[in-house]
Amino acid sequence: MDEMEKLLLAGAAESRELFTVEKQGSSYSLMNGEPEEEKESLSGFAASLRILKNGKMGFSWTNDRNALSKMAADSERMLFDAASWGWQIALSGGDSPPAVEIRDDKGMSFESGLIWESLRSMEKEARGRDGRITKCLSASFSGSSSKLVIANSSGKSVTAHKTAFSEGLALVAESGGEVQIGSSHNSGCFREDIDRARIIDEAVDDAVSQFSAVSLDSAPMTVLLPSHTACVFLSIIEGWFCADEFLEGRVPSSWTEGTSVGSKLLTVIDDGTIPRLSGSMPFDSEGVAAKRHKIIDKGVFCEFLTDFRTAGLLGRKSTGSAVRGVSSLPQPGFFNLFIEKGADEISSLIGEGDVLQIDEVIGTHLVDPQTARFSFGARGRLYRKGKPVKNIRGITISGGLLDFLRNIKGVGNDLKFYSSTGSPSLLVGGVQVSGE
Repeated sequence: MDEMEKLLLAGAAESRELFTVEKQGSSYSLMNGEPEEEKESLSGFAASLRILKNGKMGFSWTNDRNALSKMAADSERMLFDAASWGWQIALSGGDSPPAVEIRDDKGMSFESGLIWESLRSMEKEARGRDGRITKCLSASFSGSSSKLVIANSSGKSVTAHKTAFSEGLALVAESGGEVQIGSSHNSGCFREDIDRARIIDEAVDDAVSQFSAVSLDSAPMTVLLPSHTACVFLSIIEGWFCADEFLEGRVPSSWTEGTSVGSKLLTVIDDGTIPRLSGSMPFDSEGVAAKRHKIIDKGVFCEFLTDFRTAGLLGRKSTGSAVRGVSSLPQPGFFNLFIEKGADEISSLIGEGDVLQIDEVIGTHLVDPQTARFSFGARGRLYRKGKPVKNIRGITISGGLLDFLRNIKGVGNDLKFYSSTGSPSLLVGGVQVSGE
């Protein structure tokens, strides 16, 4: 019997859960054609142990294999009341985890020389897209493989092997004495899925779209959120989808299950079963099988996502939405969270009147969850009848997030993912824009 098996030997009125992650990989970073950093992450290991005993829970974690034998004693020294907080450990049984395509062993066979050559090629291509691109702050690549195991004293044991790849680009553009920086990134479980052309296009566009920018007069406007900005807005409200935020009073009072919270054009989904996406996994962080969940369906909020603890407090079953790091306890979260694509072409979204495209928002951490009011610094570009008129900066966009969701007038057919968050472009009416 090895140390991990010993850790799961539970006494009377006791249950235990062991969570382990093993990971290895490498990362590379290029700056102006020269290798800036090559880092190989040697074998990494981390484990955590939860013990439920006589209504109390203990927790410990380590990244030292030689310290595994101490974890049970460490957990028992930290026992605290579990019942009032609703802490549970998943029982055996339940649905079997689905087969999800998240492992690319072929992609992990890479040589340093070829990686550097590939990054130089990306930098060269970016410079060739626009003569105003003068420097490459960084061109980066990373690839890793991991093994995750969750096992408990009830006999539950699940294992997942996963690979992850990402590339990024940050550029400097210069024109008429102005210097601007633009960047983009892309990631996935399969190396061949990394869309380098998209990375280059987005990084170049992000930099050069900032030249000669001016402010605007204050007025309500129709705004276009391209995919990457729409993902930022989705991340701002994602806490409202989780049962722990609801139980702790951190969602708007009107945000309740079964009520209309947004435009009928808005559908939000979380799904861990989509092949090859960054957030996909066959099970959540408590070993519950991954599923597809409609969180908002045509503007109606369906249900809060739960882990075992919050599901118990709400008197229902877990939605299989637990997330955690090795050094933290489970809480509700997401696999791949995204807004479902619509039918609109981008040309139709910006085709009439004045439309302000928002390329960046600043200060998103300042949203009050109770009032759902926001006020963000922003930059972007103004379109008039589908044609770009001028680049915009020095503005503030403000309003209520609930009104923002209800005022979605169009949803693009251009769904894109940035890591594990995705969205198509969104057209939103009646957004207050304030100039300098």
